[in-house]
Amino acid sequence: MQELFIPRGAANDLRALIELDAGQMAGLAKLLGDKERTDTSGDNLVAEISQSLNVSAVKARSIFFVASYLLQQMHENDLETEDAVQAIIDHVSEFFRSEAPELIADEKAKRKSLTELLNTASATLLIRKIRLLSSGPSNRFLNVRTITDLRPVFEDDDELASKVTEIAGYLPVTHVIVDILSAGGDSDVAAFSLSPKDLGEFIIALERAKSKLDLIQKKHKGNLFSDDQ
Repeated sequence: MQELFIPRGAANDLRALIELDAGQMAGLAKLLGDKERTDTSGDNLVAEISQSLNVSAVKARSIFFVASYLLQQMHENDLETEDAVQAIIDHVSEFFRSEAPELIADEKAKRKSLTELLNTASATLLIRKIRLLSSGPSNRFLNVRTITDLRPVFEDDDELASKVTEIAGYLPVTHVIVDILSAGGDSDVAAFSLSPKDLGEFIIALERAKSKLDLIQKKHKGNLFSDDQ
């Protein structure tokens, strides 16, 4: 079994986490367990931790750092929550020998709070990872709309002419408008126009992508995650 390693340099960060009471630990689990959150690596979450848990900004940053580290270690080493909690208790006892009895005075309650935190946050971390892998590291697809219209082509489109009198014909054009969510959590719109030829090539590319997906789903049925979790 892989072990969860916490460097001694993170001892004070670990202490900031272990000193949280049951209510604060539940509040932290709620913040880290927000499935729709996108700014998990920025200062916004640290500020929310500080406000919600009523701790200083410095302590909030320590809590965020060590919680993120623990979750990452759990996933990278495929650790069970029970083993991770035991490793945390062991490290607290090692780093703070004289203070450990006070820091984990009610060990049963502390284990329960840590278990709930890691279970809630680790499940959300997996969901975010699935979404990231499904959409890439930059933008996430939200919605798409299409508009097809006719653009007039004028017989004599001379900028120096006083007026245009004839329409030679029309060019069909399809406009594609895609709503996206950036990695930083900002909404944006990407728009482009396709000629009939462009649209045909686009459809062929999409159909090829769909055929690849169908093959993967057939070969690995029952062992696939979905990005709508």
